Amino acid sequence: MPTTTTAYRNDSRVKPHGNGFEVTRDGQTFYVLHTDVFSWTICQGPNLDFVHFEGHGLAIGIDTADNAIGALIGAPR
Repeated sequence: MPTTTTAYRNDSRVKPHGNGFEVTRDGQTFYVLHTDVFSWTICQGPNLDFVHFEGHGLAIGIDTADNAIGALIGAPR
């Protein structure tokens, strides 16, 4: 698995979670997780469903955790 080091390590909206990160945005919880098949993904809900990004399809195949987290919440605080 790639490193789980992130530029968001001091951002209160981001916490380590299993093989990735838990990200809070607008009162909702998302999971940025690494998989062998899809690289970094963004999931949500108890079934860890892939998140849809309007105009981009499923949030899978993202090259870094920081890019996935940034897609959800923007720049680190």
